[in-house]
Amino acid sequence: MDRAKLKIFIAIALGIAVGFAVGFGWGHVRLQSEQKMYTAKIKDLNRRLSQAQSKYSQDIAQQTVLEDEKRAALEEVEKIRTEKKVLKSKADSLDAKSGQLTERLAKVETERNSLDKKEKQDLRTIEERDKEIKQLVEIRQRLQNELKRVNQRYDRCVENNAGMYIVASEILHRYEGKGFKDRVLEKEPFTQIKKVELERLVQEYRDKIDAQKMRTK
Repeated sequence: MDRAKLKIFIAIALGIAVGFAVGFGWGHVRLQSEQKMYTAKIKDLNRRLSQAQSKYSQDIAQQTVLEDEKRAALEEVEKIRTEKKVLKSKADSLDAKSGQLTERLAKVETERNSLDKKEKQDLRTIEERDKEIKQLVEIRQRLQNELKRVNQRYDRCVENNAGMYIVASEILHRYEGKGFKDRVLEKEPFTQIKKVELERLVQEYRDKIDAQKMRTK
């Protein structure tokens, strides 16, 4: 009866040790997968952020050009208005030229209005780009924080798995010790589990634990 209980105790203890090692190994693999996923997301986010910032810089440069064009158009309008006033004071022979200047003034004013509309549109575009950049920065920060938490969980998993390997190895070391096996064989010389079978069982569990340790590297 004692021999049967001892056999059950050995099987349960070794099964628990291997179960813990396998469980921690699976958690380790899952955390590695999460780590890769968040790293890929952050890389893609950095790429999108770089593109948005580049577009933002282009929009700013274009806005500067439009402002210069608008300023030049306003100066041209004032110049034309001045010329028109001078020409109106001249003789009727200059009416034709005055008409041409009027058409020119209308054209310039139309161009100025078009530039005003484009300027407003570009300002809205810049605001949208700025908002998008802020959102991307916030998302990247959240992902970086999540990646940091995953890395911490990963490190804890590695430490716990290493600890379980040490405990399981100590249990096997005790069971395969010379004194333990000798006492078992002396008490029950005709037991169903012979010395060779006991050593085979211990070696089988040791191989499983070693294989689990290699998966965590």
